[in-house]
Amino acid sequence: MAADGILGLAPSAQKTQASLFIEELFNAGLIEKKMFSLYLAPIGGQSRVTLGGYNSSYVGSNYRNQSIAWNDLVNTNYWSLSLVSASIGDRQLMLSTDLAIVDSGTSYILIPNGKTME
Repeated sequence: MAADGILGLAPSAQKTQASLFIEELFNAGLIEKKMFSLYLAPIGGQSRVTLGGYNSSYVGSNYRNQSIAWNDLVNTNYWSLSLVSASIGDRQLMLSTDLAIVDSGTSYILIPNGKTME
């Protein structure tokens, strides 16, 4: 089934009184963990969102020998992670920041301000 739209999955209420979707599902007993996962398929494939956990069929030896990468949040206003390095193809970027925000529902694409290393 095709879907189109934005589903807010922020890690905090960001100074509002808004209810958090994952928190509401957990409090209602509809999911076991305050967790969600995204599977981003290759072009032409079907991406997936799993609420309350993750689908192990997309992890490990079952799928291209990939593994889960767990990251601590730098702050809880956004899905903010420590950024160690970034590259485009085989070109390494010289970064001006050590912060990355992972956002599956933004209408913008934001990348660190940096230059490629030759």
